[in-house]
Amino acid sequence: MKEKKKTYKINGWKYTIEKNEIEDKIVHEQKIVPNKNITVPDFFYKYYSFDRAIELLEKSKIFLSHPNDFNDPMDCADFLIDFDKICKEDFAKILELKEGDTFLKIPFQELSDYFSNPEKKKFLIKKSKFYFRQKFYAFIGIFCVCDSYKNYRLWSYYTNHKGVSFKFNTNELKKMELMNGPFPIHYQKNMKSIDLNEYDDVLCKLYQTNVKNKFWAEEKEWRFVYQSVRPFKSPIHYKKMHEEKAESRLIDIDINVINTVYLGHNFFTDFEIIDNNMFDFSHNQTIREDYIIERKKKFKFFEKIYEMGIQIIWIRFLFSNDSQSTTNSISYREKEIKILKIEDNKIHYE
Repeated sequence: MKEKKKTYKINGWKYTIEKNEIEDKIVHEQKIVPNKNITVPDFFYKYYSFDRAIELLEKSKIFLSHPNDFNDPMDCADFLIDFDKICKEDFAKILELKEGDTFLKIPFQELSDYFSNPEKKKFLIKKSKFYFRQKFYAFIGIFCVCDSYKNYRLWSYYTNHKGVSFKFNTNELKKMELMNGPFPIHYQKNMKSIDLNEYDDVLCKLYQTNVKNKFWAEEKEWRFVYQSVRPFKSPIHYKKMHEEKAESRLIDIDINVINTVYLGHNFFTDFEIIDNNMFDFSHNQTIREDYIIERKKKFKFFEKIYEMGIQIIWIRFLFSNDSQSTTNSISYREKEIKILKIEDNKIHYE
C-alpha cells in the first residue's frame, strides 16, 4: 500500500499525518504564519537537579515523564479531546473493548443502551476521557526540553540555580528507536478541545500532548514523545495487568548525545570559590559532614564529565541597576565561565 498524507489545520497550526500499513505517524507540524517557518534547533537543553544529573551520567539513562507528574494541571488535560459525538463502535475500538469485556462494570453488550440514553452517555463519556488518557500515557513517555540554557525562569523552577542544564544533540535524540519529534509546544491564550469524531485519533493524542496555556510561553518548550511497545510504570494504571508488566520510565541513551554541561549560578558555595580561579573541594575535620558528602559528590561528578570529554561551563547571572530606567530597576546579563582542568580536589576555571 502506498503511503498517504493528510493535512489538518487546528487553532493556527498545520499538521501532516503520514499513513502506512504499519502505523499512523505525525511527520510534520507548522505554525501558520506567512513566510515564517519553524526551525528545529540543532541542540536542546534540559534542566536537572544535581541528584537527577548524577543519575543520568551514572546510568546513561533519561527519565520520560507522565503528565500526572507535571506542575501544570492543564498540561495534557483530558478536556482537550471532545468525545461527545463519538459512536459506540469507535468508543469500543479506542478503549479496546470487545465482546465479553466490561467498562465501569458495564457489560459490553449493554453499551448500546448507554449510548441511546443521553444522561447515561454523558456519564460514560466523562469517565472515558479519563480512561483514554491513562491508557494512552501508560505507553507514552514525554521528554521535555527547551531551546536555551540561559532561561532564568527554568533555572529557578527546576534547579533553584544549584543544578545543571545538559545540552543534547537534536539529531542524536531523533535517532533513538521509538522516539518521535521534536514537537514545539503550542501556546494558546484560550485552550480549546478538538473533536475525536472529526479528527484523526493520532492527531488528537499529539494535540493533547503539545498544547499549553500561553502563561508558560516564556519556557519555549519542545517535546519528544516516546512510544513504548510495553506499558511504563505510571501514577495510575488503567488495568491491573500494567502494574505487573510495567517497565521503568528510565530509558537508555548514548551518553555522547550530551554536548555540554552547564552549571547553575549557585552550583558552588561561597566557601568552595577561592580567589585564584579555582574551586576547592578539599575537606577536613572542621567541615560539617553533610558538606563533605556534597563536595565529594561534586568532584566525582566533575571527574565523570571530564573523562567523557564533555565541555563544562558555569553560568553566572550578573545583576546591576538599570541606569536607563526611571524606576531604577535591576537587570541582569549572563556570563559563561569555562572549566579548564580538574586535579587534587580542585577545579580550575577560566
